[in-house]
Amino acid sequence: MNFFIFHGIYGHPEENWFPWPKMEIEKLGYACIVPKFPTPLDQSLESWLRVISFYITVNFKKLFTIKNIFIYKKLNNSF
Repeated sequence: MNFFIFHGIYGHPEENWFPWPKMEIEKLGYACIVPKFPTPLDQSLESWLRVISFYITVNFKKLFTIKNIFIYKKLNNSF
């Protein structure tokens, strides 16, 4: 099982509560990925999809399984 945590449109992986669940999840032996999405410059659905596509194409067999859990902060954007 793998976990993905997505920050909001003006956020980054090291802010708010993101480091804490990442640390706790990894203590349990699971992979936890908190990608850094472009923000606020280059903010678009396409730019965010480029980031997540890295995990799909480069690390697909390793990271994407039938059991993935996605955690996100409300994005508050038009896409």
